[in-house]
Amino acid sequence: MDERELKTIFADAVGEPPPPGFDMGDIATASARARARHRSAIALACGCLVLVLAGLGVVGYLVNSPSSPVMSAASAPDPRSGAAGQPGMGPERPSLGGKTPDFPTQSPMQGGDGPGKNGPRAESASGCDKVDGELATALAGELPVTVKTADANPGRVCVTQARAAGFRIEGGWISVLLVAPGVILDPSAIPMGSARSEVLAAGGGTIDLISTPGPGTSAAPLADDLPRLAGTIASHF
Repeated sequence: MDERELKTIFADAVGEPPPPGFDMGDIATASARARARHRSAIALACGCLVLVLAGLGVVGYLVNSPSSPVMSAASAPDPRSGAAGQPGMGPERPSLGGKTPDFPTQSPMQGGDGPGKNGPRAESASGCDKVDGELATALAGELPVTVKTADANPGRVCVTQARAAGFRIEGGWISVLLVAPGVILDPSAIPMGSARSEVLAAGGGTIDLISTPGPGTSAAPLADDLPRLAGTIASHF
């Protein structure tokens, strides 16, 4: 078998290829359609994003607007309450300038200031809790027993128109008062069983040094030293 016969056999075996099912026009058309669909998808996504951002902006404006009806119950003001968290003018608060049966018409005062024998009287009062630092220091420096100024208290005698300080000592309490000039200490303000020494202060008024026995005792501590202690303290005031 020669070379020519082989070519003939191979040509008869392969045969003619089938004609193509598409041409260059079909390829161009399909490519244009794909590009159009891609552009449409991008445009749709951008449009959705713009709508979402616009919606968020509108909601933020409504929430932050002072006149917005969209307010939480926690931020909405209570019409029954007043400004700055104070109670409103309801029945639980007395009206300004008016009178209510549950409130006194005047502020309670610590003691009275009625006339005494030789002048106004400094009477007893409740709720005294202020310690005079100068009196506490002076008394602590003169006492024959050791006390700390930081442990000072208002004393056992609490009166108006007077500065006061005191200490708890062995056997009871010791109190010092600087009573205003022209004011007399009401004896009823002094606890029963107490010893007292009264001396004129150098700057006016009087120094009252009072020793009160503790529970279970009848003798006032440092009773014999009161005149000397009161005189020394009075020289500083």
